[in-house]
Amino acid sequence: MQDNYIPRDLSWLDFNGRVLNEAANPNVPVFERIKFLAIFSSNLDEFFRVRVSALRQFKKLRKKTKEQLKVKPKKILKDVLDIINQQQEKFGKVFFEEIIPELSNHGIYLKDNLNYSPEEKAAASAYFEEHIKELIHLQELSEHFPIPFLNNRGLYFIVLTAKKEHPYLYALPDTNRFVSLKTAKGSTISFVDDIIRDNLIKLLPEDEIKEVISIKLSRDAEMYIDDEFTGDLLDKIKKGISDRNFGLPTRFLYDKEISEELLLRIKTLFNLSSQDMIQGGRYHNFHDLFSFPKPTEHNDQLHYQPLPGLDHHKINAGQAVATAIRKEDLFLHFPYHAFDCIPRLIEEAAEDDKVKSISITLYRIGQASRLTEALKKAAVNNKKVFVFIEAKARFDEASNMFWGQQLTASGAKVVYSFPQIKVHAKILQISYVDNTYISYIGTGNFNEKNAKIYTDFALLTANQTIGEDIRQVFQILQGKLILPKHKKIKIAPFALRSFIEDSIQFEIDQAGQGKEAQIVAKLNNLEDQEIIDQLTAAAEQGVKIKLLVRGICCLNPNTHPNIEIKRLVDRFLEHARFYYFFAEGKESLYISSADWMSRNLDRRIEVACPIEQKEHKKQLLKIFDQQWNDRVKGGPHFEFFDTKQFVKGKSAQELIYETLNISINKKRLLQE
Repeated sequence: MQDNYIPRDLSWLDFNGRVLNEAANPNVPVFERIKFLAIFSSNLDEFFRVRVSALRQFKKLRKKTKEQLKVKPKKILKDVLDIINQQQEKFGKVFFEEIIPELSNHGIYLKDNLNYSPEEKAAASAYFEEHIKELIHLQELSEHFPIPFLNNRGLYFIVLTAKKEHPYLYALPDTNRFVSLKTAKGSTISFVDDIIRDNLIKLLPEDEIKEVISIKLSRDAEMYIDDEFTGDLLDKIKKGISDRNFGLPTRFLYDKEISEELLLRIKTLFNLSSQDMIQGGRYHNFHDLFSFPKPTEHNDQLHYQPLPGLDHHKINAGQAVATAIRKEDLFLHFPYHAFDCIPRLIEEAAEDDKVKSISITLYRIGQASRLTEALKKAAVNNKKVFVFIEAKARFDEASNMFWGQQLTASGAKVVYSFPQIKVHAKILQISYVDNTYISYIGTGNFNEKNAKIYTDFALLTANQTIGEDIRQVFQILQGKLILPKHKKIKIAPFALRSFIEDSIQFEIDQAGQGKEAQIVAKLNNLEDQEIIDQLTAAAEQGVKIKLLVRGICCLNPNTHPNIEIKRLVDRFLEHARFYYFFAEGKESLYISSADWMSRNLDRRIEVACPIEQKEHKKQLLKIFDQQWNDRVKGGPHFEFFDTKQFVKGKSAQELIYETLNISINKKRLLQE
């Protein structure tokens, strides 16, 4: 492994450690801390299903094939599990020793069955009888009967009794995970797990319960190796794991209170290996904390202060969105700007006689979507509606297919993914009968829900050169064009990599001549080895490099003093991307859907769009400066959670919102 390269899985765990940081931060309102615990747990589940599964399968490859990989799977897997164990220990301390006591300070009590009062015990018994008892089906676990298939992420209990030789298994019912036990003094919140534990004897009245142990199995979601490898190496890897059964166990979590005897029996019964077995606590599936009841919904102390999306100051009340765009490009920064103007733009286009067609790419579609309803209406109104749907958006396939069927039924032309390539570009184009265009280029999905919690950039423009470039992208997606000839935007996999590499090389050349040279980027992920090597070479030549990377960052920040890398985790998920090159003071600046990863640059259709207006450039760079200088939520790359020093004050996200709100109010006052 090269010295400038950090294994991607370790870097990702650093990011998830920062999520855990927010849960551990006493300056974050308590219900938001609970949410960060849920995010951490959900992230970790997916990590085991995808990344840990891949590392385990890589271990089975032939030695020659493993030598071609960037990492040593066996060592990385050991490091990964060590870090996860540290993080899980921290998780338990935060939840049980900090958050539960803080909730009680606000009159919100979360109790286990060992601490029920007599009234709470009676309420738990009544709830069990009315809602749970009929849903529980005990199944004896024995070598003499077929062993049941454990569902991925399903919660189960193993029950060992005094009279039965073999343990019982039952699945936690598909019901509310948290229950309010109402008493004369108020109400107490309880895990449904504890209600069942306290009443399980009702199902086995003639026996004595010795052990009740919670378990959970995570299964391989799929390897997704196509995202990382290509060509001959990809073929070798696939061949090397061809005997793999889909859905193999990747993590078998069990309560650490389990007896050695029962643990051995479970391991044998379910045919688990030692590396599958991971010790946990009394409860699993903490992503269910997303549904934790909030009896004090409007208590300002327990939640973030609301930051409602702001209307763009250049879209006047009663004015068509397209009219505002034709006057001047609009730069949007979600969720600080409200996303409503995008479905509104399509709704207006659906009714506009001058509109000829609407084309859009959809990567992740929400379950309820005003935007897709507007597209359906446009198709019904005889507009030509073309929708490219990425059917391979991980874990969102079902929703995407549903909306594809809905749009097709409305008369839209719907095209799905290409073999061997994903379409990740976030683009929209409205074409008019006079052959002009309004185009949208963004960094995030057309998803109304995500647009309230993800930070993203977008440009709405009537620039006809950009419009013609975007038209070519849609021609590619419709199979009408093979090689685009774009003038302003950069398209992957055709020219985006070469643009980035040429831009870095130009900065290297400038630095070599003793001139100012600078590279600034805000990314979700940085993994591509070629770009990492080139950035390293640029730093060695004197190019100043500043990178804000939210997730995976494989570039080692200790490679050279000219490389600075920071990370930022806050209430909104940082998802916006842009690239800045000093370019002899011309300041070349692009927003893009593409991270600096091999898959984005070589095996996805991505778009990078120039930001040319001085006002928009200034706004973007100010956003970067605010985030770069964030001492409340930001910090150096690879600074694990246990070194975090929590600081009070306004974070960059709060400052960005405040700055934008003040700016909008000032401009509106001037207009009035």
